[in-house]
Amino acid sequence: MKLFVLTGCLFLTLALALNPAQAVTFTTIDFPGALLTSANGINSSGQIVGHYNVSGIHGFLLSGGVFTTIDFPGIGVSTWCEGINDNGDIAGWYIAPGNVQLHGFLMQGGVFTTLDFPGAISTSAWAINNAGQVVGEYSTGVGIHGFVYQAGTYTDVTVSGATYTQLRGINNVGDIVGRFATLTGHDHGLLLSNGIQHFLNVPGAIATYANGVNDRKHIVGYQDLTIGNSGFAFFRGNYMVISRAGSNDVKALAIDNNLDIVGEYTDHQSVTHGFLRNP
Repeated sequence: MKLFVLTGCLFLTLALALNPAQAVTFTTIDFPGALLTSANGINSSGQIVGHYNVSGIHGFLLSGGVFTTIDFPGIGVSTWCEGINDNGDIAGWYIAPGNVQLHGFLMQGGVFTTLDFPGAISTSAWAINNAGQVVGEYSTGVGIHGFVYQAGTYTDVTVSGATYTQLRGINNVGDIVGRFATLTGHDHGLLLSNGIQHFLNVPGAIATYANGVNDRKHIVGYQDLTIGNSGFAFFRGNYMVISRAGSNDVKALAIDNNLDIVGEYTDHQSVTHGFLRNP
């Protein structure tokens, strides 16, 4: 099944939206003993999913301050947990040892279901909403395409004329965010809402990547700059930079309805940490 959509444009204007009177906390998230930690998704209860590196890549759930490792079944399988909904369902992807093929997965009640787009050689799942709609990307060997999965049905979502389309976030209203590239080589953020594609381009950025969206259509992601990456948030018509002192590589990856933002940053020693930003 293929989803055809109309195309429109949404250009972000650069304006600092921080409220000086509003307390903001930036908390580093590190899985104990990990060489790398990334916080990739958050639900309304504050549960966070992500991945870490300790003798391989493993997924995790952080709930109530307690880490739980999540590994797709099998010896030596690398697992990335990317999104979690309010039911505790988790979407992500995995790679079996000795294999370069990516497979998406949906975990519900501790039970894993592999998600492979029909005919694809590679599939990855990145986010899930409360209705069980999963978004992600797949490849048939010719380009990369986005998809929506629900109850056994896959729907292709591809920007017309794009060299690749990647879907990274979905809210409970059905709004979807992601990114795509054109033949000119430029990478753009993408918001798909009510059947219309909006292109997101942060002024001055080499590329714009949209990763998460909440039910009020607040969008987070990151922009590629000449000196690294900087996170961004789009709130109520304003654009806000998300940065971390001492880091020139900050990526905002998800946002909940309380405006809590999770993501990752790399420090001056080239170590990647997860983070939680509370407004």
